[in-house]
Amino acid sequence: MLLASVLLLAGCRDYRDIRVTSCSIESLSPHGLRSAGIALCVGVSNPAREIRLSDMEGTVRLGGEALGTFNAEPVVIPAKSFSEVDVDAQVHADASMSFMQAISLFSRLDPKECTVDISLTVKIKGGLRKRLSFKNVPVMDFLRKVEYESI
Repeated sequence: MLLASVLLLAGCRDYRDIRVTSCSIESLSPHGLRSAGIALCVGVSNPAREIRLSDMEGTVRLGGEALGTFNAEPVVIPAKSFSEVDVDAQVHADASMSFMQAISLFSRLDPKECTVDISLTVKIKGGLRKRLSFKNVPVMDFLRKVEYESI
């Protein structure tokens, strides 16, 4: 997990053992023709201190072209626990994309061709607070991680 790697480099032991164990879509609520709310349930094994993720935002790309943007509400990952964390996000179609283009793209969407640019603020209870940004992260990296950790 990218987060664990960065925190490990910052000198925080135990963060290398953070694992995403599952990820499921709980609900999807369209908001007009260009945006939607999405609720995810993410299973996380965290042997370290409490972590707060905030200011999460980014862009989803397909073959380098922006599909849209997203932003998510702050999330707290409890210390020394396995927990299911609710992540509430809003997704917005790119302004240059028409409704018909969006329908066409989503009907043939291949996660292998998608990447994500994401930035977020990470705060460890009683310590470090850092703004992180990642560019061109393959969506399959997230999906593989969940798949492997769920076996």
